Amino acid sequence: MPAGVSLESSPALKITKDGTVIDGKDIKGDIVVIADNVTIRNSRIQGGGWWAILQRKEARGLKVENSEIYGGGGEPLEFAILNYGGDITVRGNNIHSMMSAVQTSHGLIEKNYIHDPHEFPGSHVTLIASNEGSPIGLPLTIRNNTLLNPLEQNSCVSVYQDFGLNHDVLVENNLMAGGGYVMYGGKGKYGTPYNIKFINNVISRRYFPKGGYWGWLATWDERGKGNEFSGNVWEETGKSVAIP
Repeated sequence: MPAGVSLESSPALKITKDGTVIDGKDIKGDIVVIADNVTIRNSRIQGGGWWAILQRKEARGLKVENSEIYGGGGEPLEFAILNYGGDITVRGNNIHSMMSAVQTSHGLIEKNYIHDPHEFPGSHVTLIASNEGSPIGLPLTIRNNTLLNPLEQNSCVSVYQDFGLNHDVLVENNLMAGGGYVMYGGKGKYGTPYNIKFINNVISRRYFPKGGYWGWLATWDERGKGNEFSGNVWEETGKSVAIP
């Protein structure tokens, strides 16, 4: 959020009009988006419960930019941004004090500072997660973010197969540290993931000697067509990060 921006207090919002722009708001409560091409920018959103910002399945084109999104109210925040809908852009935000920052199977996540997650009983702390490949054919790009997870679970970036085969994920030019593993690579029960790329990332040992508590990479599947793990280096030495 730009310095010097004056914010207007606002309660929770439900956005139903296409093209709505939320700008310069200080929102205590969640934002539920059920319209297309909504923009949230230059705002502060303090959420609790399941999400701070939700794009529902009937919506698409949400942009969240230059904002602060965080928990810390009367109840834990599970997801800062949760996407069940179409394309989404999450750019230039400060996201913290939540269990998970962004969960989506597609979209663009770039230039965010995601840090200081909170752990609660039964929590599952993953800063950015995709639980399956996009069912609507859109890729997921995660680039130029700073992702810092000092906790012993779960990751900075997770490509999972909780609900289906994962595919078409690009993770590049991020600084990442911490979690149980820094990265999960997509191997799972639904088959061989494909077009999963971890390229030119910087992995830090600032929290744990192996990058994450257990290591830097889990569930990587070299068999998948187009899968690539290359150009990743350790922050402290500049040496190459190998596939374990």
